Amino acid sequence: MTDDLAKDAPAGADSRVKATLGHNNYRADPELQRDGHYTIAVRRLACACDGCRQALERPIATRYDAHNDCVRFTSFGRLNDWKLVALRAKAGESAALVEEDAELQLQVEEICIGEARMLPAT
Repeated sequence: MTDDLAKDAPAGADSRVKATLGHNNYRADPELQRDGHYTIAVRRLACACDGCRQALERPIATRYDAHNDCVRFTSFGRLNDWKLVALRAKAGESAALVEEDAELQLQVEEICIGEARMLPAT
């Protein structure tokens, strides 16, 4: 992931640092996860303007496409467009990470279910 994100960054710095500093808005959209492949959407800065929120309501096929409706488009241009990045485990760690991820997902589902029962009725 870090190599993909650091492609457009200046040479010289460690790719992990460039990717992390350059992209601070990460979105793990459940609709991007398919066929055992894990993908996240990333961009440089988070934005919740009307244009960006409307873009996130589009169908998954166009949800992360570039758009000019962001209030910050005049300042950033295409620099804040979403990028889709595939998450891959390092060789040799894959099976252990997949098992750990599955366990974490079960824990999160159990927590969410427990919290949902505790919410007051509206």
